[in-house]
Amino acid sequence: MLWLPGVGLALLSSYYVLTRLHKVIYWESTTGTITGVVVEESGDDWTYYEKAEFVDPTGKTLEAIAFSGVGAEEDVPTGEVTILYDPADPSNATIFK
Repeated sequence: MLWLPGVGLALLSSYYVLTRLHKVIYWESTTGTITGVVVEESGDDWTYYEKAEFVDPTGKTLEAIAFSGVGAEEDVPTGEVTILYDPADPSNATIFK
């Protein structure tokens, strides 16, 4: 039974990889500009997620937040980033790292 946590971890990592792969293959990409950070408390620490604005194909300005964060605010990148968005719903977007 000691192998059971390993199987769970393998399934979870497979889900993460497949979800990311689906976005890369089927979602559209564009560039966006970092506009700030979203800060979340995680236990005794803080996690910082990049927040960026981009323009969808209709000309509407939307916001995307990174899927994974960093542990220090000074590690948040600045400038332009790649945004992946669902062509059926451009408001469903994420910063691609």
